[in-house]
Amino acid sequence: MGCCSEDLTEKLAEIKQQVAAFADDVRPLLTEIRNTTSDSFEKRVQQSDKNAAEAKKTCSGMAETLKMLMQHVEQLSVKAEENHQRQLIDNQNTQESILSTINAAENVVQSVEDVIEECC
Repeated sequence: MGCCSEDLTEKLAEIKQQVAAFADDVRPLLTEIRNTTSDSFEKRVQQSDKNAAEAKKTCSGMAETLKMLMQHVEQLSVKAEENHQRQLIDNQNTQESILSTINAAENVVQSVEDVIEECC
């Protein structure tokens, strides 16, 4: 039995040595992977922050542009209403002028008829 125990002890020592060598080989790889992953994550976070800031800036610019556009639309609406009122007044003045001309023409016709009746 002593022989088997020594063999097992030797094999166990050999396995421990192989595991230690494997761990020594893997540690730098794990460190490199961890650093790469960490750097990659930090870069993604920075890019995400940059994208968020750019989106906020763009939205702010769009909001300002929309605000100016709405003010311009409001100004145009006021001008359109003023033009409509002016047009109504102009149309009313034109209508009154036409009615006045028709009345004048009717007066002329009536005067001509009166003259014809007096003369004839």
